Amino acid sequence: MKSFTAKSANFLPFVCWAFFVALLMIHPLPETDPRYFELTFYDKWAHFLLFGILAYFFASALRCAGTGTKNSVRISFAFVLLYGMLFEYWQNFIPGRNSSPMDLLFAVLGTIFFLFVFFALFGGIKPKLMFHVCCAACGASVVRELKKNFRPVLFFDNPNIFPEEEFNLRLKEAERIAKLEKIPLIKKNYDHKKWLATIKGLEKEKEKGRRCLICYGVRLMDAASLARKKRFKFFATSLSLSPHKDAEMINIVGKELEKKTGVKFLAADFKKKGGFARSVAVSKELGLYRQDYCGCEFSRRG
Repeated sequence: MKSFTAKSANFLPFVCWAFFVALLMIHPLPETDPRYFELTFYDKWAHFLLFGILAYFFASALRCAGTGTKNSVRISFAFVLLYGMLFEYWQNFIPGRNSSPMDLLFAVLGTIFFLFVFFALFGGIKPKLMFHVCCAACGASVVRELKKNFRPVLFFDNPNIFPEEEFNLRLKEAERIAKLEKIPLIKKNYDHKKWLATIKGLEKEKEKGRRCLICYGVRLMDAASLARKKRFKFFATSLSLSPHKDAEMINIVGKELEKKTGVKFLAADFKKKGGFARSVAVSKELGLYRQDYCGCEFSRRG
């Protein structure tokens, strides 16, 4: 009973505003008033505001009651449109008023505008995120979580992977995830020789050492630069999902690149809070290839 009362209270602003709109709509507007044309002009914008605010209140109430954002917008638009049509017809019987297509048009425009604002404020328009994915096994579960708050684009940039057949296999799986999740994928051409030149002298470093630090930097810099070029607000990487990767080190690199590029880095340790277990479960669910080494020939060695 308490829950029902709380949900009902969310509709109070909408009900009060709907009553207020009704009172204004049935108020006569005498044509003998010398300000008739001026009042008619303001009347159009009054329709814009009155019905727009009504739509906003109704969508907000629906959302608070548990209806999703998109459905709240759809239901609110349909209701306010019918509400406006009803009053336009009713005004044919009110002294000094008549049914006006222009009034209805302004009411619809106001409804669209205020619902667009509502949609933007409550997660309808999500920020774009350039998501560097090292492999489908790591990216599949993470991207599902990211889609709740962002519009991710997969970025496959892994020149460290060896041999090239392994690179192509992981790329193919990443393309499959992009198709399943209905999100774009951008791939960077394979250039392992250039990567080898970048980490030259660090071939014997152990995992999570300086070689890995440089490898993180190369790929995250590419992701951040592309995000800036395409005017994305965020960039991130699936690298921290792996138990073999140092999430703290990855986040430090990401935050440094955020300062350089101006694109916000989504710092995270995706393997925590059951993240790695979820990735395994999603991989089994989708039948994804799960490699047994990071990617480069040196990580194979351990």
